Amino acid sequence: MDCLLNFNLLKLDEIERLKIEELSSYSLEPWEFEVGEKYGVKVEPRKIKGTAHPSYMKKSLFEAFNSLKRGQSIVYNYILSPDYYNNLDLREYHRDKLHLIYKMHEDKYYISGDGNHRFILSKVLDINELIIDSVTEYNEDLKLKELLQQLESIGFAYEITVEGIIVNSKYLEIELYGNLKSVLGSFLKHYINLNTSTINEHLYRLKRYFTKDFMQKYAYSKEIMDICYYNFLELMKHKRHYS
Repeated sequence: MDCLLNFNLLKLDEIERLKIEELSSYSLEPWEFEVGEKYGVKVEPRKIKGTAHPSYMKKSLFEAFNSLKRGQSIVYNYILSPDYYNNLDLREYHRDKLHLIYKMHEDKYYISGDGNHRFILSKVLDINELIIDSVTEYNEDLKLKELLQQLESIGFAYEITVEGIIVNSKYLEIELYGNLKSVLGSFLKHYINLNTSTINEHLYRLKRYFTKDFMQKYAYSKEIMDICYYNFLELMKHKRHYS
């Protein structure tokens, strides 16, 4: 930080701002999906809100800058070529291009790979505008977000797979195959409507006992298939615990 003060790139009264503003940790949520890629994008550094780099995430700008491994050299490079940050031609032969992730639903940018030194310096100096080589845009699926958050709110963990989703708790593990929103909606509907009375438990236990070895024979019966597929008995235990 001293080198910025010594070269009059930063004023002493700006230090407080750097100690307040924090870089959040970047990650993609399961309900966020890629929209597309844009090139030569103008970005205000103040809209860059986080990073995937463990050395700089969850740190103030003050702490992040002071922990840069090549802090002084990046400042000297800026002094020698301040137009580097908003001139793509100057970056043409640079090995590491500037790339950002943009979450449209948040209107925020995130550092997902290289460029942490340059991006952090641009935020510290409060540069008006950067020209980014490429930006990958993401948006969110609100319905899928609602279903996954509802799943977590009733005590389930999950793992999204290529085929569908694995839903689990200490009482059960269920693999649901197919379109995520469709299978989750169906599972949650069964869970909400599940009667956890003792009489119903005995009834399901009896039905599963007599049909478990003959699933193909009873494939016509949605009730029997649901009892086995959704593990209704284990699902009851979970629902009683979290009700």
